[in-house]
Amino acid sequence: MMITALSGSELSALRSMRSINQQIALSKARLATGLRVTGPSTDPSLWRVSTEFRSRASALSGLRVDLDRAHALTARGANGLSRTREALQAIQLLLARAKSSPADSSTLRAQLRSAVENLRVIAQQSTLSGTSILTGSADVLRFPASMPGEATRYTIELDKSRTVLLGTGSGGAILETPFDLSGLSAVSSASPALLGLSGTATTNPGADAFSVPANGLAGANVNATTGVRARAATSASFSLGVLNAAALGSGDRVQFELTVDGVRRAVTLVLPAAGDPGSLASAMQAAIDTAMGGGKVRVSTETDGSMTLTTTSTGASASLGVANVAMLDGNGRVTESGGLSPQSAYSSTQATIGGQVRTYDGLGSFSLSNVDTTDRLRLQIDALSGGQTGSGTIEVKLVGVTDTASMAAAIDAAISRDPTYGAYVGAAVVNGEVAVYLKINGNIRVSSITGIDGDGTAVADTRLRTGSSSGTAGVSGTNAAITTGSDFEGPLTIEDGGTLHFDLIRNGSAATVSITKVDVDDALGSDAGYVPSSGTIADANAFSRVVSRAIQRAGISDVSVATSGQRLRLTSTDPSADGDTLEIANVQSPVVAARRATLTTGSDFSGPVVLDASQSIAFELSIDGQQGPLITLDRSTIEAVLGEDSGNSPGRIENADQLARVVQQAFIDAGVGGVNVASSASRLQFTKTVAGLGSLAITNVTLRSGPAFPDGTSLLTLDRTVGALGTLEREHFREHIGAIASNIDALVRRVSEAEDYVGVVAFQLQTQSSFSARLEGIYRDAFKDIAEIDLNAEQAKLKALEARRELLKRSMAIMNASRQNLLLLFQDWSPSSRTE
Repeated sequence: MMITALSGSELSALRSMRSINQQIALSKARLATGLRVTGPSTDPSLWRVSTEFRSRASALSGLRVDLDRAHALTARGANGLSRTREALQAIQLLLARAKSSPADSSTLRAQLRSAVENLRVIAQQSTLSGTSILTGSADVLRFPASMPGEATRYTIELDKSRTVLLGTGSGGAILETPFDLSGLSAVSSASPALLGLSGTATTNPGADAFSVPANGLAGANVNATTGVRARAATSASFSLGVLNAAALGSGDRVQFELTVDGVRRAVTLVLPAAGDPGSLASAMQAAIDTAMGGGKVRVSTETDGSMTLTTTSTGASASLGVANVAMLDGNGRVTESGGLSPQSAYSSTQATIGGQVRTYDGLGSFSLSNVDTTDRLRLQIDALSGGQTGSGTIEVKLVGVTDTASMAAAIDAAISRDPTYGAYVGAAVVNGEVAVYLKINGNIRVSSITGIDGDGTAVADTRLRTGSSSGTAGVSGTNAAITTGSDFEGPLTIEDGGTLHFDLIRNGSAATVSITKVDVDDALGSDAGYVPSSGTIADANAFSRVVSRAIQRAGISDVSVATSGQRLRLTSTDPSADGDTLEIANVQSPVVAARRATLTTGSDFSGPVVLDASQSIAFELSIDGQQGPLITLDRSTIEAVLGEDSGNSPGRIENADQLARVVQQAFIDAGVGGVNVASSASRLQFTKTVAGLGSLAITNVTLRSGPAFPDGTSLLTLDRTVGALGTLEREHFREHIGAIASNIDALVRRVSEAEDYVGVVAFQLQTQSSFSARLEGIYRDAFKDIAEIDLNAEQAKLKALEARRELLKRSMAIMNASRQNLLLLFQDWSPSSRTE
């Protein structure tokens, strides 16, 4: 046998075949188990993790089963509670029908027995696997909610003391709860009215000593306003005074500077004749109108003859000023010569003048036509004598000149006053005309005759005043007003007897104003939010109305009241006058003494009254709004107080005085202090011993003899005791049925609370179960991701491996066949043949 060595390619093929065979074996094992990791040898770490996940998933599955079982138990219990509540409501309906239409007690008893038996059945049926949350002892059920082995164990608890309907008979179960039948009475043969305790009582609440807060009125007045009379706007007015009488008729002028509303003009007044002051005012008006324009200033004459200037404009912008008053000579118009004519040539005409022949110059006859006698004429006189000439000028005042003769006399007088010409020249009337003559030999002429304005003199002092004035703005008028010195801090209550006083001072005259509860009711009674007779003032606006009402009640009708922020603003409403004042002073709040609370019963005592051993009178006394203990008057109370009285009979009360003593003892027995009881006529009067804020009230006055049911009666025993109702009168029957219905209503509430509680526990169980299921799914998914395989992918992989193996087998077969063929070529070969 010949052994040959394998080539490299053959060795590689053999190693590939070995690897493929191992992969095929592993794939077949995975397909057989469905696991990627079939044991620790496959992958130790993955094997450990996958085993842990599978274990946790299994544990969570068991926990979830337990939680679902517990949830089913609570669901059954909740169903039982729901049925119990419906059964109790059915009993309530049964009692309601019995109350409205009383049936035979035996029928009611049978119906109640059936209903109670139904409740027992419902409770017994709410059991699951021997466990019930509605029956048995009131212990606590604990349901595990975490996996065993965890460091922190968590349980969900259900307290059966809150759900048990039927227990061990100790009274702790819901349906075994004893009924509260206090206050029921099976007797109605006597009436509390006999004791005078029933009826509507008359109450007078107590009150603490108090004084009404003075905020809103107290304090110094602020923002005081003094009255101002209303005034219209005025013009600027200025009195010029009386013109110097000497200036009138002088033919002179008055000139002054006039400023009107800021505009300055010069005014020239030509003085009229004397003895006509009216024409002076007219002349002044005309002169001012000419200078300033018409309608700017009015001129008037006062009774003393003075002139007053007044602007037509009004208000603060109106102004008037007079300055620089002066007298000017003349009236501004130059007179004519009166028919006198000058001569250009010297005259040599002569005539006998004064007994002597004189040379004269005739000027003509004089006429007053167009002559202003307040002016002057200026004459230039020329003389020629001995070959010498001389000239002179004279001024002739025309005042007093009326004709030719007076004119000639005036010229002569003027010439004679000249020291130079007086000796040489004269004037006279010659042949009916004015002639100027020469007193010496020679020739003469008047070469110029000129009119001159004025007479050459003017009055030195016009006696007119200078100065200025201004108009005033219109004033609408201001009423006197003040603001109170403190803020209103409400709400404020004026109780009975409380008052606020203050003095309202108008222009120094004081009137006292009092604010009482009556004012509050009158002012605020129609307000939507006001409680009648409460005396409560909510805000500053309401306070202003109350104060206004009190002021009116004090007989003051000319003062209004309004609010200014949180203060009051008082304003005089009379027409305003200068200096009007308003003031609040002496604000006082007298202290009202404390008052005791009292109560007088609403009916008379109609005794005598006798209580037997089973009877008692009970009522509730409320002190200061707080409900006190039950006050009970029974035979023992009567005996304790009246037992020693002569002629006393057991349980007998003769009159209101004895009743007051018995009630006082009942107060002591009940531990009630601070209230005295006395008779008032045939009624009782209760009085608090301490004065101050408080009240007394009596309610629920009843005659008691105890309920028809024994103590400890519950719903489960009601069917055995309900027969006692058959002996009751209708009123007491209805009271007992109502009391039973109230107790069952309390049971319905407790069952509803138990339903809610069980629902909460059930929700916790369901939530924990859902959480466990989700966590279990997470672990199982993690296990699948780590340990399980995809069968389809694995099968495809196996097929691929098997195909590769077949191809490798064929390749190896071909390599092996080639080797065999090569060996056949040398099978007959030998060394000898080789030698040859």
